[in-house]
Amino acid sequence: MYKKILKLMLFSLLLLSTFTIEIQANAYTQMRQIDRKIYVAATQQRMLEKRLRGEERKFFNRSRVRAYKKTIRKIHREELQYRAEKRKIQRKIRTIEAREDAQVANLASIPGDIHIKVSRYSQTMRVYKGKKLIYTWLVSTGKKGYTTPMGNYKPYYTVKMHYSRKWNMSPMPYSVFYYKGYAIHGTNYASRLGSRASHGCIRLSTRNARKVYNLAKRFGYRRMHIQVT
Repeated sequence: MYKKILKLMLFSLLLLSTFTIEIQANAYTQMRQIDRKIYVAATQQRMLEKRLRGEERKFFNRSRVRAYKKTIRKIHREELQYRAEKRKIQRKIRTIEAREDAQVANLASIPGDIHIKVSRYSQTMRVYKGKKLIYTWLVSTGKKGYTTPMGNYKPYYTVKMHYSRKWNMSPMPYSVFYYKGYAIHGTNYASRLGSRASHGCIRLSTRNARKVYNLAKRFGYRRMHIQVT
């Protein structure tokens, strides 16, 4: 009986984890698309407003001025709609984050070490405390021509902000180094998460990288295990 209940609980956690990843993937994809639409709409408005100012200086040109103003208003309404859609997606992401935070409210009472499992195939990271799954995130590992080494590791160095001398002083917030200069760290390119996009490090959103950094600080290097497959 207890075995059946345990299996059911594990299966439920797996479904929740998969569901969370799908929501994150869809949210980041939608965010990238909407940001592009907002950029295009804003660019079009600036271009039309510049032309409008030129037309307003001319005589006997009221019809063209009215046409420009009408088009600008239409594009502005579309931009406002895109921004409203973006806010909805951001609320969805915040809901996921709040649910994750609730799971770790009593983290100290959960027995076991911190286990981080990174899949290069699915571009995901799962963080466990003992056997309990507490986080499920999208990551970016090494893109074509750059590899993220597989294996089992422990952190050996952490820093709030590291700048990569190898890659033009690129910022690496909340870095947790685990193997020969490879690190788990935050990135500003959240829209690329879920795809291979790094030079070999494991990228997370900066918010989530801070959580990994805090776990390493809280529980120590010896109690953090990192597995990359």
